[in-house]
Amino acid sequence: MRIVLYALALAGLLAMTLPELPKPRREFRPAAGNGRVAAFSPNGSLVAVGGAAPVAVFQTGTGLLLRTYPGHTQPVTDLAFAPHPDTLLSADAAGQVRLWNPETLATLAKWQAPGPLRAVAFAPGGGRAVLVGARGCWLWNLRGAAGPVLVKLTLPEKSSITAVAFAPDGQRVALGFDSGVALVYHLGTGAQVRKALATTPVRSLCLHADTLLAATGTPNLKSWPLQPGAAVAVLPLPHPLTALAIEPSGRTLALGFATGDAVLWNRANNRAEYECHGKGPTNRVQFQPGGDLLLAAYEADGPKTWLIQ
Repeated sequence: MRIVLYALALAGLLAMTLPELPKPRREFRPAAGNGRVAAFSPNGSLVAVGGAAPVAVFQTGTGLLLRTYPGHTQPVTDLAFAPHPDTLLSADAAGQVRLWNPETLATLAKWQAPGPLRAVAFAPGGGRAVLVGARGCWLWNLRGAAGPVLVKLTLPEKSSITAVAFAPDGQRVALGFDSGVALVYHLGTGAQVRKALATTPVRSLCLHADTLLAATGTPNLKSWPLQPGAAVAVLPLPHPLTALAIEPSGRTLALGFATGDAVLWNRANNRAEYECHGKGPTNRVQFQPGGDLLLAAYEADGPKTWLIQ
């Protein structure tokens, strides 16, 4: 009896001394699988979740499943909302690409890639999108009648594309490779620069203010200023970094780790200001547009939102 009382007293003491971990605001779990990719709509009111088909569309505030899109027959590898809230782009492991309306579920356009697609991204203006497979990058002018066009790139040998990001100006595209190389391509001039950032695959990229930020699955953040001769800066971190996002002002980063943790990182003083926890590697983090939520998607857990204000 004394042992039981002592154990209860110790548990109570720990509960008083340990800080309480934040709890997710909402969890968005589709009918099939965990939903390893997720994205906010431009106004932050919807969350689209992909992984096992079909794509599920949830209400952000309540977590209510609103509808599912049946346009994919294979697992969805990536998805992204256009800057206009009535358009969503999704791609799957069979190379099927669908542009569709998340309110009506109407398919607006579709395309078949020659192989599996790994990532998609919209230009900031929404008129163009990039689609990437292991050894190809296609540019899709969504305001024209033609389909996606293969971008003529000089790719690193024996490397596969693993990540993509648009610059805020919409003129440059960054690609990451499984060899640890990053490449930045100017869509207008065709100029391209590349840099070896690591010997591990690039997992996530952000282009901001002429600097490329990269997560390479190592316990550090790589920062590459896009000026001739500039060296790559390395910021040590406590865990392997697998996902990142930057808020519009550039002052705060969202960092996702292989441990399932995600933190808000203040760039001015290089320290974490908020921490939340999921299960398995963090695949994606995103700030809610105009809101106070952080969205995180995981390899072994349902996507979650966290209140960060």
